[in-house]
Amino acid sequence: AKKEFRQAIVQYRNALQRDPRFGEARLKLADAYVQAGDVASGSREYVRASDLLPDRVNVQLRAASILLAAGQFDEARVRASRAVTKDPKNVHGLILLGNALAGLRDFDRALKEVEQALQLDARSASAYATLATIEAARGRSREAENAFRKAVATNPGRADVHLALANFLWTAD
Repeated sequence: AKKEFRQAIVQYRNALQRDPRFGEARLKLADAYVQAGDVASGSREYVRASDLLPDRVNVQLRAASILLAAGQFDEARVRASRAVTKDPKNVHGLILLGNALAGLRDFDRALKEVEQALQLDARSASAYATLATIEAARGRSREAENAFRKAVATNPGRADVHLALANFLWTAD
């Protein structure tokens, strides 16, 4: 609350020296690192916290996002699967799982997860972007373009959605 993140980091690390498996302290340490501007250390702690707090959907999703960004697709899949097992209707979890599976080149399963996310939220720009990316990776340009256009049609006020379509069209064969 006082924004004394460096002091908080020291105290959380002290707590973890006494009990390295204290998941809540790992999570708070991760938050403190990120708030202090040390995103790399925060990211490592979020992943550790996800191992210690397997039932916390939000922690699993945070770790999955970090691992996905780092290209660690199998580890991201594990965390996203944990989240979706706990909360099968979590659209963000389904999208992360789809992205992780796509990174593992398991396109059929990836599509199933993203299609399930779209059944739950037919306006999800992230789901359409993931669908488009999967289709493009499969060499299905027409289906990829259709997914990007659907994202624009369902989210016309979002600049990022228009940009994604523009980038796709710019680079398409």
